[in-house]
Parts: sequence; structure tokens; C-alpha cells
Amino acid sequence: MQFLIKNDLFSLIDEFTLDTITENTDSLLDEAEGRAIEEMNSYLNVRYDIIKVFDNSLPKNNLIVMYLSDILLYHLHARISPDNIPELRDKRYENAMGWLEKVADGFINPLLPTKTDEENIPLRHGSSAPKQNHYY
Repeated sequence: MQFLIKNDLFSLIDEFTLDTITENTDSLLDEAEGRAIEEMNSYLNVRYDIIKVFDNSLPKNNLIVMYLSDILLYHLHARISPDNIPELRDKRYENAMGWLEKVADGFINPLLPTKTDEENIPLRHGSSAPKQNHYY
């Protein structure tokens, strides 16, 4: 796993269940984590420096760890039985997606490293055309 460690998951799932759904294969965990990170990136990359958010040399944000773990576990369960995902996993995945949508829309501002001014593309409002008045 690149960002998470197995101990991060043990607050949400017991070791026996995790080993069962991954078939004791770390490559399944790596693949699921990669998909979960990409899913989070699609929401966070507009305003946040994704490289720093998922940098192991910096302190981890607890919300990112929790929601990334929820997304990862949802995808692992979906791999086994897409039509029979445990209700808890489904609910926690929906909560994670709701949080990411609020962050992307700017309603929630987590303490994450933001992009620098050079990385942000300024939005231009209005037009360069001369103003027209249509009075008759």
C-alpha cells in the first residue's frame, strides 16, 4: 500500500475479515487503494495539492485516512459480491462521497495543503467586447 498501512484499516474492519476479503493478497489491497486514491483525487485536485495530501513524509490528515479507508473497503467488498455489499460499507461509502462532494463544492474546507497561486488558473469574468446598449 502506498499511503495507508494495514493498521489504518483496523479501526474500521477486523484483521480476519480484511484477510478474508483480500484473500491474504497484498496486491489486492494495493489495487483497491490506488482506485480509492484516484477517486478522491477527482474531487480534491481542483483546490488541493494532491501530491502533498498523499505524501507519506508529511503528517496524514485523519479525515483523508478515514474516508480513503471507507472507499477502499467498499471497493474490496464490491469485488467479491457487487449485489451484496454490507449495508455498513455502503453507508460509509455514501458518507465519504458526500463529504468529497462538499469539499469539491467549497462547503467544507479541510486542513489540507492547497495549490499555490502558480498552479491555480485564474477565472476571467465578463467579456473584452465593448458594452452595447440597445435602447430604442
